[in-house]
Amino acid sequence: IITNYNSGLNNVALANYGNNIKNNNPIIVNLTPFLSIANGLRPTAIQIDKDDNGWFCFIIYDGANPKFLRLNFGNSLLNNPIVDDLGSFGISNFLSYDLELIKDDLGNFHAFFGGVSGTGIRHLNFGTKLSNTPVHNNLGTFNIIRDLCTMKFIRVNNQWLLFVSN
Repeated sequence: IITNYNSGLNNVALANYGNNIKNNNPIIVNLTPFLSIANGLRPTAIQIDKDDNGWFCFIIYDGANPKFLRLNFGNSLLNNPIVDDLGSFGISNFLSYDLELIKDDLGNFHAFFGGVSGTGIRHLNFGTKLSNTPVHNNLGTFNIIRDLCTMKFIRVNNQWLLFVSN
Protein backbone atom coordinates (compact mmCIF):
# COMPACT_ATOMS: atom_id res chain seq x y z
CA ILE A 1 0.00 0.00 0.00
CA ILE A 2 1.31 3.41 -0.99
CA THR A 3 0.57 6.70 0.72
CA ASN A 4 1.22 10.06 -0.92
CA TYR A 5 1.17 12.99 1.46
CA ASN A 6 3.83 15.29 -0.02
CA SER A 7 1.71 16.45 -2.94
CA GLY A 8 -1.26 17.43 -0.80
CA LEU A 9 -3.38 14.75 -2.47
CA ASN A 10 -3.58 12.57 0.65
CA ASN A 11 -4.00 9.41 -1.42
CA VAL A 12 -3.74 5.80 -0.34
CA ALA A 13 -3.31 3.16 -3.03
CA LEU A 14 -2.58 -0.54 -3.37
CA ALA A 15 0.10 -1.56 -5.87
CA ASN A 16 -0.51 -5.13 -7.03
CA TYR A 17 2.70 -6.61 -8.45
CA GLY A 18 1.14 -10.00 -9.11
CA ASN A 19 3.63 -12.83 -8.71
CA ASN A 20 6.69 -10.75 -9.73
CA ILE A 21 8.07 -8.08 -7.38
CA LYS A 22 10.22 -6.85 -10.30
CA ASN A 23 7.08 -6.03 -12.30
CA ASN A 24 7.54 -2.44 -13.49
CA ASN A 25 3.83 -2.04 -14.22
CA PRO A 26 1.88 -3.01 -11.10
CA ILE A 27 -1.88 -2.64 -11.09
CA ILE A 28 -2.68 0.41 -8.96
CA VAL A 29 -5.91 0.45 -6.96
CA ASN A 30 -6.84 3.84 -5.53
CA LEU A 31 -8.25 3.28 -2.02
CA THR A 32 -8.80 6.99 -1.37
CA PRO A 33 -12.52 6.94 -2.34
CA PHE A 34 -13.12 4.50 0.53
CA LEU A 35 -11.40 6.89 2.94
CA SER A 36 -13.60 9.98 2.60
CA ILE A 37 -14.14 9.71 6.36
CA ALA A 38 -10.58 11.10 6.73
CA ASN A 39 -11.85 14.50 5.50
CA GLY A 40 -8.64 15.55 3.75
CA LEU A 41 -6.25 14.65 6.58
CA ARG A 42 -2.77 13.34 5.69
CA PRO A 43 -2.07 9.59 5.94
CA THR A 44 1.22 9.28 7.79
CA ALA A 45 1.48 5.70 9.07
CA ILE A 46 0.14 2.37 7.84
CA GLN A 47 0.27 -1.32 8.83
CA ILE A 48 -1.41 -4.47 7.54
CA ASP A 49 -2.02 -7.81 9.22
CA LYS A 50 -4.35 -10.81 9.12
CA ASP A 51 -6.34 -12.61 11.79
CA ASP A 52 -8.89 -15.45 11.59
CA ASN A 53 -11.51 -13.03 10.21
CA GLY A 54 -9.37 -11.74 7.34
CA TRP A 55 -7.09 -8.88 6.33
CA PHE A 56 -6.97 -5.51 8.10
CA CYS A 57 -5.13 -2.30 7.31
CA PHE A 58 -4.64 0.45 9.87
CA ILE A 59 -3.91 4.03 8.83
CA ILE A 60 -3.13 7.03 11.02
CA TYR A 61 -4.17 10.42 9.67
CA ASP A 62 -2.52 13.45 11.26
CA GLY A 63 -3.86 16.93 11.91
CA ALA A 64 -5.79 19.01 14.42
CA ASN A 65 -8.37 16.20 14.67
CA PRO A 66 -6.39 13.06 13.81
CA LYS A 67 -7.98 9.75 12.95
CA PHE A 68 -7.02 6.13 13.35
CA LEU A 69 -8.81 4.16 10.62
CA ARG A 70 -9.26 0.41 10.26
CA LEU A 71 -9.87 -1.04 6.81
CA ASN A 72 -11.42 -4.52 6.81
CA PHE A 73 -10.71 -6.30 3.53
CA GLY A 74 -12.21 -9.64 4.53
CA ASN A 75 -10.52 -12.69 3.03
CA SER A 76 -8.62 -10.81 0.29
CA LEU A 77 -6.66 -7.56 0.15
CA LEU A 78 -8.14 -7.11 -3.31
CA ASN A 79 -11.69 -6.72 -1.87
CA ASN A 80 -13.21 -3.28 -1.34
CA PRO A 81 -12.59 -2.45 2.32
CA ILE A 82 -15.10 -1.61 5.01
CA VAL A 83 -13.73 1.41 6.89
CA ASP A 84 -14.08 2.04 10.63
CA ASP A 85 -13.04 5.30 12.31
CA LEU A 86 -11.49 4.24 15.61
CA GLY A 87 -11.15 7.89 16.67
CA SER A 88 -8.25 9.95 17.92
CA PHE A 89 -7.86 8.44 21.40
CA GLY A 90 -7.99 11.91 22.93
CA ILE A 91 -5.04 13.21 20.91
CA SER A 92 -5.21 16.54 19.07
CA ASN A 93 -2.74 18.27 16.76
CA PHE A 94 -1.01 14.98 16.18
CA LEU A 95 1.60 13.97 13.62
CA SER A 96 2.61 10.31 13.64
CA TYR A 97 5.45 8.89 11.62
CA ASP A 98 5.23 5.24 12.51
CA LEU A 99 2.89 2.45 13.51
CA GLU A 100 3.89 -1.05 14.65
CA LEU A 101 1.41 -3.91 14.71
CA ILE A 102 2.42 -7.13 16.48
CA LYS A 103 0.87 -10.36 17.72
CA ASP A 104 2.00 -11.62 21.12
CA ASP A 105 2.46 -15.21 22.34
CA LEU A 106 -1.14 -15.41 23.56
CA GLY A 107 -2.50 -14.42 20.16
CA ASN A 108 -3.33 -10.83 21.12
CA PHE A 109 -2.79 -8.05 18.61
CA HIS A 110 -1.15 -4.79 19.70
CA ALA A 111 -0.61 -1.54 17.83
CA PHE A 112 2.02 0.96 18.96
CA PHE A 113 2.38 4.45 17.57
CA GLY A 114 3.81 7.77 18.57
CA GLY A 115 4.33 11.21 17.23
CA VAL A 116 5.88 14.62 17.61
CA SER A 117 5.44 17.20 20.38
CA GLY A 118 5.85 14.80 23.27
CA THR A 119 2.71 12.72 22.72
CA GLY A 120 4.57 9.63 23.85
CA ILE A 121 4.20 6.07 22.68
CA ARG A 122 0.58 4.92 22.45
CA HIS A 123 -0.53 1.30 22.83
CA LEU A 124 -3.74 -0.21 21.47
CA ASN A 125 -4.69 -3.71 22.62
CA PHE A 126 -7.11 -5.42 20.22
CA GLY A 127 -7.21 -8.76 21.99
CA THR A 128 -7.30 -11.78 19.69
CA LYS A 129 -9.32 -10.13 16.90
CA LEU A 130 -8.26 -7.09 14.87
CA SER A 131 -11.97 -6.31 14.51
CA ASN A 132 -12.28 -5.71 18.28
CA THR A 133 -12.52 -2.22 19.73
CA PRO A 134 -9.00 -1.58 21.05
CA VAL A 135 -8.13 -0.53 24.58
CA HIS A 136 -5.89 2.58 24.50
CA ASN A 137 -3.00 3.29 26.86
CA ASN A 138 -0.47 6.14 26.77
CA LEU A 139 2.90 4.62 27.68
CA GLY A 140 4.50 8.07 27.88
CA THR A 141 7.83 9.41 26.71
CA PHE A 142 10.12 7.57 29.16
CA ASN A 143 11.77 11.00 29.63
CA ILE A 144 13.71 10.58 26.37
CA ILE A 145 11.20 10.39 23.51
CA ARG A 146 9.96 13.77 22.33
CA ASP A 147 9.46 13.52 18.58
CA LEU A 148 9.22 9.86 17.63
CA CYS A 149 10.27 9.21 14.03
CA THR A 150 10.25 5.44 13.73
CA MET A 151 10.08 2.34 15.88
CA LYS A 152 10.50 -1.38 15.45
CA PHE A 153 9.59 -4.29 17.71
CA ILE A 154 11.66 -7.44 17.61
CA ARG A 155 11.47 -10.60 19.63
CA VAL A 156 14.77 -12.11 20.77
CA ASN A 157 15.11 -15.03 23.20
CA ASN A 158 11.53 -14.67 24.49
CA GLN A 159 11.95 -10.93 25.10
CA TRP A 160 10.18 -8.14 23.23
CA LEU A 161 12.47 -5.24 22.41
CA LEU A 162 11.37 -1.89 21.02
CA PHE A 163 13.84 0.25 19.11
CA VAL A 164 12.84 3.90 18.77
CA SER A 165 14.41 6.77 16.86
CA ASN A 166 13.74 10.24 18.11
